[in-house]
Amino acid sequence: MRAIQPGEECFSATEIAQRFEDIYGVNLHPTNVGNAAKRLDLDYIEVEIDSSDNKWAKKQRRYGKEDIPAIFSILSELAERRAEFGY
Repeated sequence: MRAIQPGEECFSATEIAQRFEDIYGVNLHPTNVGNAAKRLDLDYIEVEIDSSDNKWAKKQRRYGKEDIPAIFSILSELAERRAEFGY
């Protein structure tokens, strides 16, 4: 596992899923990003998200910018399998 460096730019699963859709035109759920990161055993940082409509604070996992190509590789495999079966 590569450790996220101090000051490294990080992105949420939602942001990574949106980038994937912008580049490849395939809409995948942010959960798919998290599953890909877990499969790759990637490091992450947790950031508390203030949800004004909810009384509970939520933690968001953010992944390093350098890990995005590896995540995209896993997401591409998923998108190809889904295309094979018409999803």
